[in-house]
Amino acid sequence: MSDDLVFDHWLEQNLPDALLETQEFWDELNRALEQLPVEQREVFVTHELNDIPFREMAEKTGLSINTLLARKRYAVLRLREHFEDWLND
Repeated sequence: MSDDLVFDHWLEQNLPDALLETQEFWDELNRALEQLPVEQREVFVTHELNDIPFREMAEKTGLSINTLLARKRYAVLRLREHFEDWLND
């Protein structure tokens, strides 16, 4: 899977483990998710947090896997940018 689609690997490489386990991180993730367009947020949460495969999402939504992949990619890129800014504040 493309690195643009995997958020948790980026987190592991860029944030200390101790921070990932804090309420502060989860609160910030929720704030960042709220800033995403609904379509991107839904795909990200469904795939990354609920661990639902793209094929299953495509069957349930009627959207193509490529559409879902694109939405996830944009969500991951926006979330990375958000957390890079957050770390530098």
